[in-house]
Amino acid sequence: MASLGLSALLASRPVPDLTARDVYVSGPPGMTTAVLRTVREPGVRKRQIHHERFSLAG
Repeated sequence: MASLGLSALLASRPVPDLTARDVYVSGPPGMTTAVLRTVREPGVRKRQIHHERFSLAG
């Protein structure tokens, strides 16, 4: 099974009312940045986005 990027995943399974929802994201910096960029493209406002970045100890 091929892996989809986040933009492709949203395009293949769109959320019709995404801009009316709050979005919660938690994860490593690279992933969080990608998700934030992707949900901002269709017009989700900053006040609707709640995020937390973390790094794995190692």
